[in-house]
Amino acid sequence: MSKQSLTRYLYFLEEVKISFLESLLKKNSLKECYFWISEIFYSGFINECWQLIMKIYYDFYYLNNANIESKINIKFKKKDNIKSILSIVTLLFRSQHDPFVFICRTNNKGRKVKDISKTLLNKLKKNECQSVYYYINLLAQTEYDKCVKLLETFKGESFKDNINYKDKVHLLFIFACKKYESKSNIIIKLIKSNITFVKDVNEPVKNVYSTLNKKRLYNITSYIDCFKTFDEKKFDKKKAFCDYWEYYSNFSPIWNERLKCEFKNKIPLFKNIDSEESFYNKYNYEPDEKCDLFVKCYEKSELKLWLQNIYDNKFDKFVFKQEVTY
Repeated sequence: MSKQSLTRYLYFLEEVKISFLESLLKKNSLKECYFWISEIFYSGFINECWQLIMKIYYDFYYLNNANIESKINIKFKKKDNIKSILSIVTLLFRSQHDPFVFICRTNNKGRKVKDISKTLLNKLKKNECQSVYYYINLLAQTEYDKCVKLLETFKGESFKDNINYKDKVHLLFIFACKKYESKSNIIIKLIKSNITFVKDVNEPVKNVYSTLNKKRLYNITSYIDCFKTFDEKKFDKKKAFCDYWEYYSNFSPIWNERLKCEFKNKIPLFKNIDSEESFYNKYNYEPDEKCDLFVKCYEKSELKLWLQNIYDNKFDKFVFKQEVTY
């Protein structure tokens, strides 16, 4: 997988992730949330889908909804079923969220010290959460077990790992935080029309060239440049989308299976003329003719403005990292 990966309908994967996150937090449309998460899922990024869901959950929902964690893990057992992830999206959409963990994680601060454990314990006692994240991250990188033990001693309870989630520093930090048990018990009920919507969007259209026009139902968020979305600092989105879409789509499992070819200088080298014609007859979405319509370039913005747009609060006192990855 690459940060420049193009998805099922030739969105850039990282932009889809941020657009999903924003649509989920803003709660404007459950269908839009379904659209974005299914764009990732049907592109073949199933594991990435679940990691994203868990990251969002721990960043924005865990402190007020600790009981949802077990529900996510239950659904994860059937992770290859689109209904499993849609049910969790529905649950989060209807739940209260808070940006506290996200702010601490992306606005953490500290410095190199001789005794990390002592400093971490001191920050825990002072409730300096942004520094707590910094020193947990520092200690866990070299002495993970020692970090766990320190937090368990401070909290007076045992740390429960989530084996399904890869970011252990994230888990250690939310363990260090005070959580508030949710009083509500939301029942997950998938609406049939929404399931049909997801399946219909995944169905091919009669005229291949009109695929993008008919299937790209939503634009990426205009706050996309608050985040670091690409590996290369001067990545040319338009050139990638128009001239080298086969190369960048090949990073997605669904397109890798369709293309089945090598590349030279980002140009596909098909085995023969027949395989080349077969591919373009089925999948030539003609992005080169739709570049200005679908590749959106927005002005650089700040993460605090993105948060303000969602929560309608001021976040001026926080100094966020210039390029936050999600």
